[in-house]
Amino acid sequence: MNVAQEQQFEKEWDIWLGTYADKGILYKAKDENGRWSFAAALPEICKLAKAYCEVHNGGYASQSVFSIIIDLMLQNGDLAAVRDGESQSQIPADILEFIQKAERGEISTYELRRKYMSDRRFRDAYDVHTGLASLATQPTQLTAQEYRSMPISVVRRRMSEPAFAAAVNKLLAEGRA
Repeated sequence: MNVAQEQQFEKEWDIWLGTYADKGILYKAKDENGRWSFAAALPEICKLAKAYCEVHNGGYASQSVFSIIIDLMLQNGDLAAVRDGESQSQIPADILEFIQKAERGEISTYELRRKYMSDRRFRDAYDVHTGLASLATQPTQLTAQEYRSMPISVVRRRMSEPAFAAAVNKLLAEGRA
């Protein structure tokens, strides 16, 4: 990116951060130790958005780039969405304590996985904690601009997701795609 493109990216990033903060959704990404962390999410989103702009947009940034990157990261399991304050209150205290111990490394990955696979109550609470539950139930919101800015390979791959396919079909039915 040249200087002007870098400045444009920073301007778009600041705008996106402002709207991101208002939505009440936090994202978690894996840090360098492989643990889910809120602190790792924004730098990773920014880094990948810059790379996306350089490769696919000729260095130019737009608001849709951040949506595309977040969708791709969520799809690949590199990012998890958690509604601020909502997820923690839904998790029973004993399960939350176990999850926090696992995140601190006090419980082995083997024990965490064993509990996840054998205890349905724990599995449901863990999915809420990581944001996986909200992804499964959250309908996809798609604007015509976001749809047009997506690479065709992403659209084809995501058409297997029922919520995404419904959003695309709605745009097509309305004649906006």
